[in-house]
Amino acid sequence: MAIMDILNINLSKIPSDGMKLEMTLDGDFFTALDQETIKGGNVKVNLNIREHSGEVYTLKFVIQGEVIVECDRCLDDLALDVDVEETIKVTYGDESESSADDIKIIPKNSTMYDASWDVYEIVELALPIQRTHEIGDCNEDMLNRICFDQDEDDLFS
Repeated sequence: MAIMDILNINLSKIPSDGMKLEMTLDGDFFTALDQETIKGGNVKVNLNIREHSGEVYTLKFVIQGEVIVECDRCLDDLALDVDVEETIKVTYGDESESSADDIKIIPKNSTMYDASWDVYEIVELALPIQRTHEIGDCNEDMLNRICFDQDEDDLFS
């Protein structure tokens, strides 16, 4: 199965008692999304899918692991832990329709739902706004170039 097909869910095949998926996504997944924020990582995704009345599907994501991003201070790779739960609702309708209930609308003639970007967005939004190494762990050479030989501790005083 291709890396991007792993989260392509056939909603018409969801059993009445729901469906559970477990998968581990690595750097290949984040690279295949063609985005620039997350450079790699290894996250375990548990996904529970249930159909409710009126063809509304609830997708509950539990994502744990580690991702690699760029340090805002020295630009070196930075590993950050991820531990997040999020629920998304999906239903059929016209793509031009807007939903007041924060329900994602997919075309009526589609049975497939690609949850790849949902996983990416959940992970990215779980990351801290400021993404930096602990003091003393940044690339000293880069800090010296940026800060004109100032001591790293001086940057935070």
